[in-house]
Amino acid sequence: MSTLNNNLDKRLLNAILTPQDYVVDAINNMYMNDANFVILQDGFKTVGIFTHGDLKNRVIAINLDPTKIKLLDVMTTDLKLFDINDTLNECLSKIGKKKIGHLPILCQGKLVAVLSTLRLLQMAFQELVEERRHLIFYITGEVSAI
Repeated sequence: MSTLNNNLDKRLLNAILTPQDYVVDAINNMYMNDANFVILQDGFKTVGIFTHGDLKNRVIAINLDPTKIKLLDVMTTDLKLFDINDTLNECLSKIGKKKIGHLPILCQGKLVAVLSTLRLLQMAFQELVEERRHLIFYITGEVSAI
């Protein structure tokens, strides 16, 4: 099974703010980066994430003013961090049944990418398809179309 390093999209590294920034800054950042989250860092340390779900449940639902609320007060801090050398199976095991939509990927403690759970599942599925092809060829000697 391959590691995360094989298919990372590093474009979303622009979606980074600090816990001291305001919710409105996160909204603008998500809009500008076509993302549904921002990663929150204190220096180079990843300390939280703020998602559309956080915006909906922790700001809008209770009528907070996004221009006055700091991300520190509404961010998710219970993060699962992943290493760039983790295998897809290791990541899937870490996620388990938790509601995790975004996987911050670290290399030597520094954020290098963010991977969506959907993308992780697509990568795992593609590996299963490739493994199936190899097994069919091994057993039958024929190349599988799927």
